[in-house]
Amino acid sequence: MKRFLSWLALFGCYVVFTTLASLDMALLRYIIGLYSQLSPFLKLVVIFFGGSAFIGLTLAPLYYGIPLSWAASEAVCPSKKGTRYIVFGTLTVVFSVTGAIMLGLEFRDILTTVYGIGLVIYGHTQEGG
Repeated sequence: MKRFLSWLALFGCYVVFTTLASLDMALLRYIIGLYSQLSPFLKLVVIFFGGSAFIGLTLAPLYYGIPLSWAASEAVCPSKKGTRYIVFGTLTVVFSVTGAIMLGLEFRDILTTVYGIGLVIYGHTQEGG
């Protein structure tokens, strides 16, 4: 039962990750819309001073999502060889790539693919160590 709950926690983290990534992409689209209305000088100022914040907003779901998903799933039931993360990460990559091919590629699909790859790496790290 604990293993099932651990898989359920991992799936719940995935749902939260994709929801937050979608909201993050909507916010970034809004910011880009505001950015396009600026004068060329102000665009240069925004790029110079706000470029790292824009990159941070883009990559924040990955930076926090992968370790938090792993920690939440491990808190419910530890994985002995990391197989749970390898299987779930592989399924995430397959579904993300398939969805990107069928529905058109969006940056959210790239984030979801990297999320799956990160889980596979976490699984392999746990298996070796």
